[in-house]
Amino acid sequence: MEDHILIIAEKEKQAEQIAGILSNGRYERKKRGRIPYYVFKRDGARVTVVPARGHIYQLKTRDKGYPTFNVEWAPTRGVRGIKSYIKTIRELYRGGRIVLATDYDMEGEVIGGNIIEFTLGIRDIDSVDRMVFSSLTKKEITEAWEKPAKVDVKLLEAGRARHEMDFMWGVTFSRALMEAVRIAGGFRRHPLSVGRVQTPMLAAVVELERKIQNFKPEPYWELTAKVLINGKWYVAEYVGNPIKKREEAESLLEKARGGKAIVKSVKVSKSIRKPPVPFDTTELQKEASRWFGLSPQQTINQAEGIYLEGAISYIRTDSQVYPKDLDHRGLLTKLSDISQEYKNFADDILSKAKLTPSSGKKGGKESAHPAIHPTGKKPERLNRRQWKLYDLICRRYFATLGDNMVRETKRITIDINGLTFKLSGTRTVEIGWGKYYKPYLELKEVDFGPVKAGDELRFNVELVKKMTKPPSRMTPMKLVLWAEKNGIGTKATRGEMIKKLLDRRYLEVENKGLKPTKLGFCVAEVIEERIPILLSVEMTRRFEEQLFLVKNGEITKGELLENVKEEILKLTEEFNRHIERIGKDLYKKLSETLENTIGICPKCGKPLKLIRRSDGKRFIWCTTLNCTYYPLPQKGRLTIINRKCVKCGLKPIKVSQRGKRPWELCVACGICFKCELFKKCRRQS
Repeated sequence: MEDHILIIAEKEKQAEQIAGILSNGRYERKKRGRIPYYVFKRDGARVTVVPARGHIYQLKTRDKGYPTFNVEWAPTRGVRGIKSYIKTIRELYRGGRIVLATDYDMEGEVIGGNIIEFTLGIRDIDSVDRMVFSSLTKKEITEAWEKPAKVDVKLLEAGRARHEMDFMWGVTFSRALMEAVRIAGGFRRHPLSVGRVQTPMLAAVVELERKIQNFKPEPYWELTAKVLINGKWYVAEYVGNPIKKREEAESLLEKARGGKAIVKSVKVSKSIRKPPVPFDTTELQKEASRWFGLSPQQTINQAEGIYLEGAISYIRTDSQVYPKDLDHRGLLTKLSDISQEYKNFADDILSKAKLTPSSGKKGGKESAHPAIHPTGKKPERLNRRQWKLYDLICRRYFATLGDNMVRETKRITIDINGLTFKLSGTRTVEIGWGKYYKPYLELKEVDFGPVKAGDELRFNVELVKKMTKPPSRMTPMKLVLWAEKNGIGTKATRGEMIKKLLDRRYLEVENKGLKPTKLGFCVAEVIEERIPILLSVEMTRRFEEQLFLVKNGEITKGELLENVKEEILKLTEEFNRHIERIGKDLYKKLSETLENTIGICPKCGKPLKLIRRSDGKRFIWCTTLNCTYYPLPQKGRLTIINRKCVKCGLKPIKVSQRGKRPWELCVACGICFKCELFKKCRRQS
């Protein structure tokens, strides 16, 4: 009987890529039900590659109340086909060798470890072979196959500990909030949730919103002088700006008007801008947000599709360092075949005697995966967003191999009747790496031409009154950066937490910024007043550090979870002392904000609500009697979407009907996808 090897991959595309590489394209695609798998022969053995569907096991509990400590892993509910995946993997296993080929990180180890233990019934997980790779290239997959590692049990335990800790924490305090509301009034129509990471993130947005609301603008004045240099007008700033008193500002204006503008000094300096560091996950999210308007989670989702095409390396990484053995000359040659522009860039870089890429401070040997970079494989099936991301990643890679950029700055000091004004401008002397990264580079070019001390300039002075502005709201990307700075969450989950806060209607998007809803404010304020430690960044960070100790084998998963249980017990006791007061506060806000309100009535200013009558009829009705009425579809599930129509300001409604694709409806404007402003509305979410 021939040997049989079962390779377990994380997703279907990944499974197909691995099968194609290891079989040199000579594999057979089969299906059991709807589940595909791939079969080929290698080294005399029959090899089967089967995909999972991400996490096919999730945590559940039989406990009904709180605190919730009795948790177990069970097949994921609510996802179509999960039982079929489990059945297929179990049937394809014939007692031979198993090789795990999920993504090599904490989540990948949990996905694979759970399949090995709960689907196949194998307990000695540390004996199972594990392919370790950072890109779906022939070189890496072949090496990972020929020199396998073993499943990292410590990483698996840390991953399971994270899931179990967050599950116990979230379920316990979410149930506690719901119980408090039930005691106060029985309101059960909207789920409330508290999370170890999401709640401190909510608190950060609420704290900033308080500062914005409490901000009191104050007047100030700015004195400027428009000066004519070599035929062009430039604006010079008075060195004493901002001026806080109007009388002083007006006095300075009169003084300047009575003088001459004489160049006092001209200083020229050059600065070197080194090539940018390679992309880690956060830096890629930051640039994608800046140039394409993608949310952090959208960036992860789109980049993962490019990775599964084999065109870029693994995208969940905290490293800003390329692999030491990366063949840059070979990679540049491959990129030359993708487009003429890339060929021009590659030829330019290949002309250098030595290729030394830039590197950042983050990552290196301690990181499981290197910085994000193209693999040289031309992607075939990318959507428009993915092509943009791919181009950004490629250009960033070219830029890291480029020469320094040299910029020249000219600083001019101007005297106007004893008042000093300053003017500066910068121009590029040597573009260096910028020629590769130019579409994603803002370079303001100002060249004054010849000017020297003693020159007299034509000028006009102007006094402008301004008002101080409140701090700007956090964008999703700024909130991700805040979480990273404070050491909470992971590179892969921070974007998911923001989505959860939006789905729970704790936050909403307004002019691209995150704004807490009344409910978000209420939840944060109640927790802050009664059990503030739930908002604590320090406590969240402390548990993150303990997860790191589990990963390194310094403490066990059991020891960490005991610490978590002890903390939860202490906090639930504190919560129960204030449960009635918490419930009343929450019930009041829930009644105000969550009874299916879609916005404000254009006639009377009262809330517009989604009403469900006892006979099943549904419609939008103003809370003012006989005011505004909108009809609704009478079939399908209706979900209010947490964004506002840019045309009428009301929240759209998603209609989900069995056997049909979900669609969106704005009761005032009509079916959303037929509206010319639909894309603009979608970009808000």
